[in-house]
Amino acid sequence: MRSISSLYIIFALSIGCAAEQNRKPVPSGADKQVKVPPPSPASAEARASSEPVIDSGGELDLAQLPAATVTRMSGEIVAYGLAESPGDSRLQAALELADANARAELIGAIRVGVAAELQARTDEGQKGGGSTEIEQRTAQVADGVLPALGAAQHGWRKVRRNGEIILITGARIAAREDALLQTLAATLKGSPDPAARAHAVLEAMGQGKPLGAQ
Repeated sequence: MRSISSLYIIFALSIGCAAEQNRKPVPSGADKQVKVPPPSPASAEARASSEPVIDSGGELDLAQLPAATVTRMSGEIVAYGLAESPGDSRLQAALELADANARAELIGAIRVGVAAELQARTDEGQKGGGSTEIEQRTAQVADGVLPALGAAQHGWRKVRRNGEIILITGARIAAREDALLQTLAATLKGSPDPAARAHAVLEAMGQGKPLGAQ
């Protein structure tokens, strides 16, 4: 029987695939989690002054988020997730959706880095892997990284948009670079100089897409 951790990794990977393909967080059928696609940074900035904030809370200031979904700072890989829900949605459910989106962004960044490493190996004339190996290695890394994550930071605010109340939630999760490098090196042990390859994956992970991009 698969463990709860393994089932979660499979679930998170499926969200990561959807995030990369559609750039939209996965909606939940419960608690009115009908997903409103996040605005692009340009449109969000343009209308920020025209969206009155009705209420806000949490330790994460949504007005001070970085420009990218995945960044490297102070020895950590940090991933952010945003979600928008109808204003009368349950706050806890909306925060969990943002948390899942942040984990999906982190897994998506891992997948990008792993794919780049495998492609580089192929370019060097070594045996590379296809999509199946990419998913397998991504799952292995995620299995080692996700359980070690600390508690996520969350923030929320309610704004009035076109006569409707929208609940915007955000989440921040962080993975230690040294722990991630160890996991990556173990996963890439079939490659020449896995430590160097692990650093290459980490460099690729440090380049996130614009936060809020669809």
